[in-house]
Amino acid sequence: NMTNFIAKVIDKLKQWYQAYILKNPDALLAQDFLKKDKKMDFRHRYTFGPDPVIFDCGGHHGDWTLKMFNMYRDLNPRIYVFEIVDSFVSHLQKRFHNNKAVRIFDFGLGDEDKTIESSICSIATSIFTKPAGSEMESGKIRNVVRFLEKNSIKKIDLLKMNIEGGEYELLDKLITSGVVKSCINIQIQFHNYGEWSVLKRNELKEELRKTHFCTYDFEWTFENWQLK
Repeated sequence: NMTNFIAKVIDKLKQWYQAYILKNPDALLAQDFLKKDKKMDFRHRYTFGPDPVIFDCGGHHGDWTLKMFNMYRDLNPRIYVFEIVDSFVSHLQKRFHNNKAVRIFDFGLGDEDKTIESSICSIATSIFTKPAGSEMESGKIRNVVRFLEKNSIKKIDLLKMNIEGGEYELLDKLITSGVVKSCINIQIQFHNYGEWSVLKRNELKEELRKTHFCTYDFEWTFENWQLK
């Protein structure tokens, strides 16, 4: 879709400008990640045993899930995909309707069952920002602890979250409930919404260090935490 493509190109140019012209440290780190990721493929390369359970929080168009499925299909993975945007959900359902290994859920995971209002644009969906021209849509959030109990999930081999600000609440819940100890790997994209998010991120990382160690960290881009 042309509009999507143009939005992506503009986004890339903005990132490049921020990094190389304005020398914004976060943007430089993001560019560094993209370069190294081409070689290392951090976001997909993991060591799993048989029957790994993989959570994709923020399924978007399903590219990450598809790549994970293709890379680990011999291990018989079970991939749970969570997405709150209706149009993304129907796209995911179409894309994976023949794939028994992938289950699509039309809600996000957080600390309690609730409905949230979020702004929708082609690249990012967020409850904290409202870009010009974006639409508002309500989405459902479910209590992560109850979801795991209901689905008898005792262990998550990889929990990936790219949920535009929802990571603060979800991580908090995983840590305070102790469920974090059942997550072997947690791949997070923290989003910067100013001072509160910087403080909250630092606090969550301090807590994570008690149970996990950081295997890579490109600040505000992607980082991964592995169970000690």
